[in-house]
Amino acid sequence: MNRIIFVFLLSLSAFGMNAQETGDYIRNGNKAYESGDYPAAEEYYQQADELEPNVRSSFNKGNAVYNQERYEEAVSEFQNAARLAESDQQRANAYYNLGNTHFQQEKYEEALDAYKQSVRLNPKDEQAKYNLARTQKTLKEIQQQQQQQQQEQQDQEQDQEQQDQEQQQDGEQEQEEQEQQEQEQNENAEPQSGQSEEEQQQEQQASETQTEDINREEAERLLEVMEREEQKVQERLRRAESSGKSEKEW
Repeated sequence: MNRIIFVFLLSLSAFGMNAQETGDYIRNGNKAYESGDYPAAEEYYQQADELEPNVRSSFNKGNAVYNQERYEEAVSEFQNAARLAESDQQRANAYYNLGNTHFQQEKYEEALDAYKQSVRLNPKDEQAKYNLARTQKTLKEIQQQQQQQQQEQQDQEQDQEQQDQEQQQDGEQEQEEQEQQEQEQNENAEPQSGQSEEEQQQEQQASETQTEDINREEAERLLEVMEREEQKVQERLRRAESSGKSEKEW
C-alpha cells in the first residue's frame, strides 16, 4: 500500500542550457532522494521545476514531500504531474501515488478515485489493482461500522425512551395510589352514623341546651345550700339571744 513509484531522469524533451541545468538538478535530487535526504532532494527538484516545469521534477518533488509526511503538498505535486504527463504510463504513476497520499490522509473515497484512474490508464499494474481492492474493502468496513454505530445509538435511544415511559407510568400509578389512600382516609374520618349536616347541628344545639340546663340546676342547688346555711346562722343567732337573756335575769 505504501509503495511509491519513483521516476528517474531518463530523457528531456527540450534541449539547451536550461534543459542541461534542469537535468543536473534532477540528478542531484535523485541522489539525495536515494540516500534518504528528502529535504535536499525536494530543494533540487524545486530548482529544476523553476527552470523548466516538467513531469519528472514535479513527480519526484511529490515523492520527497510525501516521505516528509506533508501530504497536502504531495497531493498538489502529483496532481500537477498528472497534468504534465507525456504518456499514459506517467499519468498512471501520478494517479497511483496520488491514491497512496489520499489513503494516508484517510480520504478513502478520493484514494479510490485515484486508483481507478491509475488502473484505467495501466490495466496491467497489479499493485494498483490491489490498492484499489484494499481501499474498497476499507470503505465497506467503515460503512458497516457507521451503520452498526447508528443501530447501537438507535437501540440506546429506544431503551432510554422505554425506560422513561416506565418511570412515568410508575409515577402516575404511585400518584393514583396515594390519592386513593388519601380519599379512603378522608372517608374513614367522616361520622359513621350517616347523619346529615342539619341533624348534626340539631344535635349540637341539644347538647348546648343540656349544658345550660345542667348549669341552671347547679345554680339552684347552690342557692338552696346558701339558704340552708343562712337559716342555720339565723338559728344560732336566736339561740344566742335567748341564752343571754336568761343569764341577765338570773
